[in-house]
Amino acid sequence: MGIKEDTNLTANQFSWLGSIVYFGYLAGEVPANYMMQRFSLVKYFSCMCTIWGLVVALHGFCHDFAGLAAVRFLLGFAEVSAAPAVIYILGSWYTKAEQVSRVAIWYSSSGVAYILGGFFAWCIYQADNSFRWRGLFIFYGCLTVLTGIVLYFFLAVSPTEARWLTEDEKVIALERVRANKTGTEVWRFSWPQLKEALLDIRLYIIFMLLVSTGLPNGGITVFGPSIISAFGFSTEQTTLLSMAPGVTAVIGTGVALMVAKFTNRTIAGIWCLVLACIGVTMMFTIPTSNAVARYGGYILTLQFPNCIIFVVTFMTAGVGGSTKKVAFGAAYQIGFTIGNILGPQTFRKSDAPNYYAS
Repeated sequence: MGIKEDTNLTANQFSWLGSIVYFGYLAGEVPANYMMQRFSLVKYFSCMCTIWGLVVALHGFCHDFAGLAAVRFLLGFAEVSAAPAVIYILGSWYTKAEQVSRVAIWYSSSGVAYILGGFFAWCIYQADNSFRWRGLFIFYGCLTVLTGIVLYFFLAVSPTEARWLTEDEKVIALERVRANKTGTEVWRFSWPQLKEALLDIRLYIIFMLLVSTGLPNGGITVFGPSIISAFGFSTEQTTLLSMAPGVTAVIGTGVALMVAKFTNRTIAGIWCLVLACIGVTMMFTIPTSNAVARYGGYILTLQFPNCIIFVVTFMTAGVGGSTKKVAFGAAYQIGFTIGNILGPQTFRKSDAPNYYAS
């Protein structure tokens, strides 16, 4: 939508803008987890969400690589607290049996964002060239600020903090999740729990899985529109076609849940990865003249993130203790961050426009 031209970005600088966000993640990981242990999670999370929105809006006022790099770093620093906070909150409100579907609903929100983002981008595309991408960032930033304000007044970390529940309702809500044995308090740091987490092999498996899924995620997040455009679609068509992966992500989440229901979570996760491999194969083997079929392969490729649903479900339902849960969340975030830092760097200018090597 003109950001490369308006800010005079080179291909290498554009790749780095995708990676710099996750350097912000790394820098913010330890402070975020410390703050979540020491202060009210609702106040901290809602404030960070508001700051996150302000930083997104600031993208629209940047004029060169230096400015964009600065706000991209700050974006990652503010965003890093989102996943650990949500993981903890889901574990405090829902039973183990309910958490798979609740995590799936949360995770499918990224698909909804794809749909709405593509639609809003298409609407703003009709505006003056110089305002297109700037207006999009400002609009998204304002929405995120509004979300932060809503979270401050209405979000409750656990039933004990829900102002809209009566005392009897709080007791009922707590009794529902008592069998989880994961606790409801977030404020106390525990060295024994941290040691227990560091000695748990599952923490390192989760870390490696998030690195391996973060690699393609980082690249496709930045270069997805370029890949679609390379199939032979115009800029306006590419903007509209960016909505379809969101639809299939939501549908794919539902299918993955059905597979998990009739088999188990491991098989469902593998199913998502197999679909992604089929999609990559289609993009490689289908002739360049068949743009629609290659685009179909691209959509299938985007099913790989759905396997993470079952990782998050394990962390919400299978990890007890606030400090241990935060440690697993940190492993999740750091693995995701490293993968997303490396991902955009695999998309080299020499491989454009299809980026087959990546």
